[in-house]
Formats: sequence, structure tokens, C-alpha cells
Amino acid sequence: MFNIEIPNFIIIIPEIYIFTVSIAILLFSLFIKRSNYNEEITYFNRLTFLLILILFLSLLLINSIGVLYLKSFSNLVITDSISYLFKMLVIFIMIIILGVSNKYLVEKGVYQYEYIVLTIFILLGIMIVISSYDFILFYAGLELTSICSYILLAIKREDVKSHEAGMKYLLLSGLGSGFLLYGISLIYGYTGSTNFTNITTFLMRNPYEETNLLFLLGLIMIIVAFAFKLSLAPFHMWTPDVYEGSLSPITLMLMTIFKISIIVILIRLLWFVFISLSKEWSQIIILLSVTSMIFGFIGGVLQSNLKRILAYSSISNMGFLLLGFLNPTNEGFSNIYIYLICYMISNLGVIGVLMQIKSNGNFIEKIDDLSGLHNKQPFLSFLLATFLFSMAGIPPMGGFFGKINIFLSLLSKGYIYLAIFAGLLSVVGVYYYLRIIKNIYVNDSQIAFSVKNKSFSLTNIILVFCFMIIFFFMFIIDKINLAITKIGVF
Repeated sequence: MFNIEIPNFIIIIPEIYIFTVSIAILLFSLFIKRSNYNEEITYFNRLTFLLILILFLSLLLINSIGVLYLKSFSNLVITDSISYLFKMLVIFIMIIILGVSNKYLVEKGVYQYEYIVLTIFILLGIMIVISSYDFILFYAGLELTSICSYILLAIKREDVKSHEAGMKYLLLSGLGSGFLLYGISLIYGYTGSTNFTNITTFLMRNPYEETNLLFLLGLIMIIVAFAFKLSLAPFHMWTPDVYEGSLSPITLMLMTIFKISIIVILIRLLWFVFISLSKEWSQIIILLSVTSMIFGFIGGVLQSNLKRILAYSSISNMGFLLLGFLNPTNEGFSNIYIYLICYMISNLGVIGVLMQIKSNGNFIEKIDDLSGLHNKQPFLSFLLATFLFSMAGIPPMGGFFGKINIFLSLLSKGYIYLAIFAGLLSVVGVYYYLRIIKNIYVNDSQIAFSVKNKSFSLTNIILVFCFMIIFFFMFIIDKINLAITKIGVF
């Protein structure tokens, strides 16, 4: 990696492109006749899909040239291997979500121009967060993402649960933002800067023994704010209700790309800016991780609603992922990235299957609604079971390798008891995934199933994900490790 002088705007071309696309879509939607809505929205959705795909391919081309380490705008913005890898992952997931949500939203009666515009603005906000190297820019990107998400959660105007989800997320996300701002203000008050480079330099010149306690309090409050955003226990109270009340594509965003943006900034802060305080923040990470796994695994056992189960699964998975932060090396980064890919592919697969099936005329919401699905839809049952096995961490599915890498990482760092405890909790978590599979294959029912939102593209996307999860250890792990080793993080 090396620094070179380039014009400021070059480093934010992806963000400029996304902003231009979002404004163009917003203006274009004003001239659409709603009488031709169903026909026009199909072309409109394909156009948006194509524009985001162009961005993905452009970033892929950049990698063939070589990823450079660049800072610009007085060190506000950074382009490095971390931002590159996570931008690729976020854009890829957004392409999938846009690709699978069209027919589902039509079925739900949601006017999609607003949905697409807000979704693109969310992508813009997340890319700003990933590229930020200053608390001010990070907060601006985070709030852009949050404001759009409040509207999306309540976009189903006649649905009480949708309004409830939007309001709860607004209030509790606002509480998390309050913690974040107060923590930033404490750090700024002590260091005199909000820039990550300046804060790092300050900590190098002022060892821990001389650090003001208010500075440590600021760090703790920032981690607490991130715990709200990642739905880590005991700051997870909003997650089950918000997941249950939101539309499935929006649930996917909350479960995937929203969490990625926070994980990126957490990596930057803990592994680079506050690495000298690793003994202090590692204790907080362990506490949040253990608490999240306990609440997530045990809380999920008591649920019957599928989205609430996925919410508790998200809580436990984020707690497990947090253990990867105890190994701040290229290997640790690779473990986190692999775990994220397995987790997100599995969630995309589960939600993708559920978005296709109706029981007794309604989209499936409860475990009992899946009873006897194998007899009527064996192919979709197999896909759903495969993704659930991966989420449970059962070999040879991808989720198993995501978890085993973090286990081995904990053992190599001497966290033996923590690894054993996490393993025991993972066994408990298998139960509520197996409950769903039992209903699909063992229980019998007279429920009338129908397949809605079924399209060639959606079915093939889910099938590819299923193939990736089953053969993850053969085709994907080595390539990811090789790419991360080649690009380098540290």
C-alpha cells in the first residue's frame, strides 16, 4: 500500500455515481403515469438493477488494476482494502435485494418508486460510512441511512405493525445516536479532533496511564451506540418487533448491509484507532458477545414467528461475530469476512424462499405455517432446510466453517473457556432451527400452499446461494483467504 496525490473528487467517484443515480431516479419518478404503473415499474426496476450492477463491475475492475491506499479531503475519506472489500459486499447484497423484491412489493401493494429511491439513498449512506475516516463524516452517512430506513419501515401505510416498527426503530435508533454523539464529544473534548488519524497520533503520544477517564467513557459510549445498531444484548429490545413489522426486503437490509456498515467502522476504531486500549475494549466486547449469545439463543427458543426467530438469530450471530474482534490480524479480518458472507447468504436464502410461498392466501409468518411444506413444495423445502442448517452451523454447510474459524481463532489467542462457552451456546441455538425443519419435513398439515413471486431470476439466485453454502469449503474459503492475503489489511 502507498500514498499518492490525486484530485479529491477521484476518491469519491462511487459515491458521486450513486448520488447521481438516486437523484435521477427521484426526478424520473415524478413524470411517471401511475395508470401504467405495473408495466413501467418493471423496466424502472431493471434499469436501477443495471445501474447498480455497473457500479459493482467498475469496482471489480479497480481490483484488477490494484487497490491503493488513499486519503483525501483532509483525511475525511479513505479508500483502502477494508473499504473496497466491504463496498463490494454491500453493493452485491443490494443488487440481490433489488432483484428479488419487485414482485413481492407489488403483491404487498407498495408503491415502488419511493422504495427504490430510499433504497439507493441508503446505499449511498452506507458507502459514505464505509469510506469515512472522521467521526463527523461517519455520523452524516449513518444518519442518512437511518432517516431513510425510518421511512421504509413505515412505508406500508395501512399496516399497524409497519408503523410500530418504524416508530420503535426511530426512538431506539435515536437513543443509540445520542450515545454516539455524547461519546464523540468526550473524545473530541480530550483530543481536540474528530479525525481518526489525529486521534491515533494523540494516543501514540499519550500512553494509557495518562489517558483521561472521560476519554475511556467516550469510547464505552461509542461501543454502546454500535451495540444498539448491531442489536447486541442488552441493547437488542427493538430488534424482534422491528423485524416482524417490516416488509421482507427491508428486513433483509436491516439484517445485512446495515450491520456491515457498523462492523466496518468498528474494525477501524478498535483495530487501528484504539488498538493501544485493546485490553480495555476487549473486556467490553467479551461482555457484549456473551450476553448477546445468551439472549439470542435462549430468546429464539420461545418464539413462534419466523421473523422474530430470525431477529434472535441475528442477535446471537452478531454476538458470535464479535468474538472475531479479539484477533486484530489479517487472519482475524478474514474470519470476520467469511462469517459475514455465510451469515448473509443464509439470511438472503431463507427470506428469499419465504417471499415466494403463501399458505392459505397469506405470506408465511409462523413456524406452524410451514407444516407439511415438503409434501407440496419439495424443492423449496430443500433450499430452506439447507440455509437453516448453515445458520445452525452444521457441517458441511458454510455456516459451520464461519464458526469454526472463529473458534480456532479464540483458541489461538488463549480464550479457551470463552470458546467452550460459545460452542455450548451454539448447540442450544441449533434447537430453534431444527424446530423449523421438523415442521417442514415431519409435521403434517392440510394447509394449502401456493407459490407467489416466483420468477426465473429469483429461483436461480436462491439456487446459486444454496450451491455456495453447500460447497463453501471447496470453492470459496480459500479464494477469500487468498484475496485478503493478497490485498492485505494491516
